[in-house]
Amino acid sequence: MKYSYLILSMGIFISCTTSRNFSSAKEELTGDILIENVNIIDVENNRVIKNQYVLIAGKKISEISFHGKKKMNATTIIKDEGKYLIPGLWDMHVHTLNEDWYTLQFPLFIANGIIGFRDMWGSLRLADSLKNEMNKGSLPFFHFAASGHIIDGKKAFWPGSLSVSHQAKAVGIVDSLITAGSDFIKIYSFVEPDVFQAIAKRCSEKQFPFAGHVPHKVWLTDASKAGMASMEHLYGFLTEACSFPDSAMSIRKKSGEDFEAGVTPAVRQQNSRAGDAFILNNFSTTRMRNIAEVLRKNNTYIVPTLVTLRGDYFANDTSCPTRTRSCISSAGRIEYTAQMDG
Repeated sequence: MKYSYLILSMGIFISCTTSRNFSSAKEELTGDILIENVNIIDVENNRVIKNQYVLIAGKKISEISFHGKKKMNATTIIKDEGKYLIPGLWDMHVHTLNEDWYTLQFPLFIANGIIGFRDMWGSLRLADSLKNEMNKGSLPFFHFAASGHIIDGKKAFWPGSLSVSHQAKAVGIVDSLITAGSDFIKIYSFVEPDVFQAIAKRCSEKQFPFAGHVPHKVWLTDASKAGMASMEHLYGFLTEACSFPDSAMSIRKKSGEDFEAGVTPAVRQQNSRAGDAFILNNFSTTRMRNIAEVLRKNNTYIVPTLVTLRGDYFANDTSCPTRTRSCISSAGRIEYTAQMDG
């Protein structure tokens, strides 16, 4: 089955870019789809361009102009008065490249105007297979980047991720993932500081991006200075923004040590509550502004994943709409319940 789709949700999401600037000369043009009288969100220039006519020919936008400037005809005409058209969106933190997950997630991407994604742990073999299917037209086309794996500490949090306890092994894994076709290296929470620095150094030598969790024992600003491209889930911010950062780091390290010692999630959560309260009650706006300046200077991006965290939290909440809970896989709900029960 060939896929050809236009995404409509209070507007139209188009991933292609126009091949021409806004036109003034009157002439007749033809295409496959004509979107009439839509307001275009110009994200590059921070403006709204109202009452535009957009002609799509094949897979590209062939013309954008004001009404009456050019005569346009198309097989399909969409009248969108008062609605908006924006560029296609990217989801920068997903776990899609799994045989049981992508079939559920692809339709959700389309429904929400997402035309690109960054997969933070999945099968590179499946990634290659899906790209082939997309190029043949048997699957909807998405731009995407994939890490292929996770590098974690001597005791990995997730079964199947890569456990690393010394620098030489870390460097070897970075090299092997680059050879295997990874688009970036993903680091996880329990990587030791010396291993983290070895990964950062190797990625710098290879001019290859690395991203992921700021490890429990690594200062967030040190990770930024080491060249970390993006940081997930806001980990490390409150620790370094605390007025007593050394005490906050000790609390964070203790949480990691509890995990390595085999303490259950429920007990770890209970043990961390007093520490979390201390960190929050001593939050420093000045320190947070200094952190932000370091991130700005080093061009470090933040991926907060707030929607995902909220989704996890309410996964089994019967007060949530049935439709919302139906978008979470049964495996995801089982995994969530197991973690909460410890």
